[in-house]
Amino acid sequence: MGSDIYTESAVAIRLEDFFNRKEIKKKSVRDNLVDDLVDEIGTISNELDLRKNNTNLIDGLMGLISMDEGYENNRDKNAKILRIFCDHTGIKFDNLVEFELRSFDNNREVGYDVETDTIYIMFQPFGLFETIMTKKGKALAQTLGLKEITKTTWAIHSY
Repeated sequence: MGSDIYTESAVAIRLEDFFNRKEIKKKSVRDNLVDDLVDEIGTISNELDLRKNNTNLIDGLMGLISMDEGYENNRDKNAKILRIFCDHTGIKFDNLVEFELRSFDNNREVGYDVETDTIYIMFQPFGLFETIMTKKGKALAQTLGLKEITKTTWAIHSY
């Protein structure tokens, strides 16, 4: 039996940070966002809690994301959640570069700048960087409300 080691890279943004936008401070935004989530994905058991404040909304959204063993369990559902969130917070979902949700469960597979047991939205870095951020990279940073973004790299060891 052999093993493979290979590297991957992405612009890794903690999903919690992605959800932490100034727009959700307004109760009307939270209410409209939760209403649309209920319409799209069905009953949410803690719906009233999500409407109370930013922290509850972020925690609730994190709980709605479907992950299994570090990878997206239900990409369609996750995409609906992210699209609805973006619609209510001024992010142009269709302007986001290709991405996936991912978390890592041990340090052996991750770079030092990526936390374990944390869900990240991983944007494909292709075309975002040269030696400095490209226009496409700057546009992503602006869309995310960040001053800058960085690319991270990690190694995968499979047996």
